[in-house]
Amino acid sequence: MKLTKILYKLTVWATCFAFIAPFLFFEPDSASAKNPNLIDDNYIISFENSEAVSAFLNKHQQEIISQKNLGHNIYQFNFEKEGFTFFSNRIKNFPREKGVKSVDLNRKIRSFVTPNDPLYSNQWHLTKIRAASGWELETGSAATTTAIIDTGTNYNHADLSGKIWSNTAEVGGIPGVDDDANGYIDDVRGWDFVNSDVAPSDDEGHGTAVTGMATASTNNSQGVAGVDWLAKIMPLKVLDEFGSGLESDLIAAINYAADNGAKVINMSLGGDSYSQSLKNSVDDAVTAGLILVAASGNTPYCTIGENLGVNWPAAFSNVIAVGSTNSSDVVSSFSCSGPEVDVTAPGQSIYSTDIGGGYADAGSGTSFASPQVAGLAGLILAKYPGATYSDVYNRLIHGAEKVAGMGTNYFTIYYGHGRINVPTSLVKLVKISGSAKVYLIYRGTKHHLKSSKVFSYYGVSWSDLETISYTAATGIWTGTPIGYLTKGSSAAVYLVAGNKRYYINDYTLMQMWGFNWNSIETISSTVLNRVPAGGNLMMLAKGSGSPVYAMLGGYGAHVNSADVWNAWQFSWNSITQLDNGTLAILNIVSPDLTRIIKGSGPEIYFVDNGTKRHLQSASAFASFSAVFGGYFTINDGLLNYIPNGAPIN
Repeated sequence: MKLTKILYKLTVWATCFAFIAPFLFFEPDSASAKNPNLIDDNYIISFENSEAVSAFLNKHQQEIISQKNLGHNIYQFNFEKEGFTFFSNRIKNFPREKGVKSVDLNRKIRSFVTPNDPLYSNQWHLTKIRAASGWELETGSAATTTAIIDTGTNYNHADLSGKIWSNTAEVGGIPGVDDDANGYIDDVRGWDFVNSDVAPSDDEGHGTAVTGMATASTNNSQGVAGVDWLAKIMPLKVLDEFGSGLESDLIAAINYAADNGAKVINMSLGGDSYSQSLKNSVDDAVTAGLILVAASGNTPYCTIGENLGVNWPAAFSNVIAVGSTNSSDVVSSFSCSGPEVDVTAPGQSIYSTDIGGGYADAGSGTSFASPQVAGLAGLILAKYPGATYSDVYNRLIHGAEKVAGMGTNYFTIYYGHGRINVPTSLVKLVKISGSAKVYLIYRGTKHHLKSSKVFSYYGVSWSDLETISYTAATGIWTGTPIGYLTKGSSAAVYLVAGNKRYYINDYTLMQMWGFNWNSIETISSTVLNRVPAGGNLMMLAKGSGSPVYAMLGGYGAHVNSADVWNAWQFSWNSITQLDNGTLAILNIVSPDLTRIIKGSGPEIYFVDNGTKRHLQSASAFASFSAVFGGYFTINDGLLNYIPNGAPIN
């Protein structure tokens, strides 16, 4: 008697999110009684190497009814059995066998598409992510291949047909022969893993829409635009006309993409439980240099099975997880959230290529946010061909735009690091044509830099500097300057540091920090007001470390002893907390602050209990400096602020 085939029927997120469900171990007899959707008898086993595969096949050849090589030493098996209890125990022992990495149950998957609202006549999402400004910097490369793992693609669509990847070895090969020895015969344009044939055509519609969003032909006087104009499309079909498929097919598709030259994989699909076999396949692809992007998932599938938020494969740490936002940059009500979300992108009423050869509002879902990120990843790889996964990931998150719903946070479980922004993910350090100003691109905005001393803190160097057009610059919001004083439309002047703005209520204090009226840069009050108020700027400053510095007129001196702290009568309430980037701009002098000071004049003073006592003779200065060290020259305004004490002869 054959073991019941364990295929767990699931549904795609109701707003058009096709997904694949990773597996749970069930006792076959009890599980089927609990869940009527469990069908029968399908396991996925990952092995350490080909020798382990051979050993397993030899040992269990009498029990194996059928097998399918999924690539990368991962196999799908059906087994014979003599009783549920006996065989259940045998399955549990498989992971203990030498060379076996993991054993997972295979599941059935299914999608249901909610009918769309009336069509939109434009692609609002491209405006929102500032694609046009990004295209001033990069439009893509035909050397980049993006694999779309989905319901297939209408590869005859006028806006897609010219971009379909071609397996040259098979195109020029012998029909019926696996010319490139990749395990697939005559796979000239990808593969249909559902029907095991050479035609990964779309019979549901989801995959065609997703493909157009990522990389439709653009600037061709017809149809719609894709984020990546030029990347080749590798269609890999793992879902049938009902949106149903197997995770084993997803694993095989990921392996196929990795083995056949894809650089980016988009997976607008997912499931509610962890699978080690799927993780193994994902890890192999990332190790091979691919960028994997997946939708975070839609309600009501955010809290099903083992899942408590983001679905797999998006929940894997090396897959870029994408949530959805609306036209107001508010996270979509259906978007699954959690600490695994990396970025968001528009995902509601997205207009794209249609399965019938035309164009339509494809609907809403994180399914439609994900391909925009995949397209942007393709642009990054086109502009920086040697970019690694880490490079692409960091450009995406540091380029992401911090939207209003994030408040003062640079990361939330709903928005991740923010909503993607095309131009700010493509450049790090820029000058605008015709201007000498240098701007740091950070968190979706450009920040005028006062000094290159901050470069190391933000991970940039002069080699990153690019001159961009005014048109490209218009797609990048202007943020607060770094290392400059800032004001909006009112007269109030602030120093922005540590994600707060500190009010400067005295010109002497401005001088103590080394600024003057020419240091003030006027920006939009709206931008300035986004930064939380941090109170008044103080004389003391510190970064994330423990050292505290006294600002003495353009430089900072380390306050390194209780004696000096008490003599100057400093207070812990008088410290301005800086981010380390701003701290790096300050001129921190090497000697520590002492109790002996002077201004621009010849007089030298000894600081004692918050007063300054004039050292009236050379012998007095020699005596005190021998004990307390040399003097510090400080700003005259600060010197005049310190009350006079009794002179010392």
